[in-house]
Amino acid sequence: MTKPQIIYDNGRPAFVVVPIDEYLAQNPDAKSLLTDEEIYDRAVSRDDGTRIPHEVVKRLALGESPVKVYREWRGLLQQELADKASVSVGYISQVERGVRTLSRKRQAEFSRILLVDYEDLEPEKDVQLRA
Repeated sequence: MTKPQIIYDNGRPAFVVVPIDEYLAQNPDAKSLLTDEEIYDRAVSRDDGTRIPHEVVKRLALGESPVKVYREWRGLLQQELADKASVSVGYISQVERGVRTLSRKRQAEFSRILLVDYEDLEPEKDVQLRA
């Protein structure tokens, strides 16, 4: 048996590292450890709709209107969002173009409708991407 490695946190033992063969011998139910690909596949298969796709993140990082990006991701037309939020299509258009900003009340309502966090609808200020 190899001596286990102990990892300390603030002077107290926090983790114990043992060779994989010894771990498997002590934990017969862990016969096969998952590969990175298997972990990814399991995570994707358990997506509950909150995982934001790369394209959405990229559009947000490029400075597009969060309301527009999330609305399109959720498959809503401006009219549908307007109806759900009890506002006009013109209001939605102005918010998406940056002519108007959402009030706190509207931001909370839009975040509920679009199933995103309140803060996710705040427009980015001075976003600069690095190559």
